[in-house]
Amino acid sequence: MESGGGKFKMKYRRKKRTTEPQFLTTFTLCAHVHELATAAVPLLVEGMSTVATPLVRSIYESALTAHWVAQAEDGGEAFVREDLRQRRNMRDTLGKAASETFRKGAEGIAHLDLEVSQTPDEDAARAFQKLCEDLEPGGTDAYAWYRFLSTMTHPSTLVTDQYLDEVDGELILSNRPKNPTVEVWMFLTVASMVWAGRAVTYMQRDSDDRRDYLRSVARQIGVEAELDLSQAYHLRHITARKKAAAKVKRK
Repeated sequence: MESGGGKFKMKYRRKKRTTEPQFLTTFTLCAHVHELATAAVPLLVEGMSTVATPLVRSIYESALTAHWVAQAEDGGEAFVREDLRQRRNMRDTLGKAASETFRKGAEGIAHLDLEVSQTPDEDAARAFQKLCEDLEPGGTDAYAWYRFLSTMTHPSTLVTDQYLDEVDGELILSNRPKNPTVEVWMFLTVASMVWAGRAVTYMQRDSDDRRDYLRSVARQIGVEAELDLSQAYHLRHITARKKAAAKVKRK
């Protein structure tokens, strides 16, 4: 498989299959994380954390999603299935729009007829909180980071407060934000690049040097390079297999 940065080989791990959707999703999300970082890091270096927040949020979400897809048994398929749900919802929304251009474009959305089987992983692909719960370390702490990033991305009082100050009981307005999270966002950006890169090395042959480098960076910033699948994930799959076996037995 060719990439802009060189050649990669699909790595089929012992006792665990690697599917094409899984590999393609993981690699492209990792590339997206690094591309976003090229825009976010200069903003952070200039001290513009408030403006960089939407980029950091996307970097973080994409990195954890890549890490999850790379390991989850049906991660690639679940990711594609969720994308199909979103595309069909977009078709329905466009079909109800007042704009004739939107209505005409509703059926032009690609791959609406694609069929992807149901999987125990589809809820995690749909809800980022559940995806975080599938990772360890991760869970509530991982989702809390996402919630904080989201609050500072969407219109909120936390955003408006960045442009307000109080001096001697008087409110002072500013057209430039306070930017209080520069170091935190830089840390989260670097950590996300490690997690996204490590996800690719799960499948890339001859990746020992890259893996060791990512682990070294992780140690320097005080995070784990690997976010393993949690007990919640494994219990969900055990339950799904038992239900499937019971259905076969009843037949």
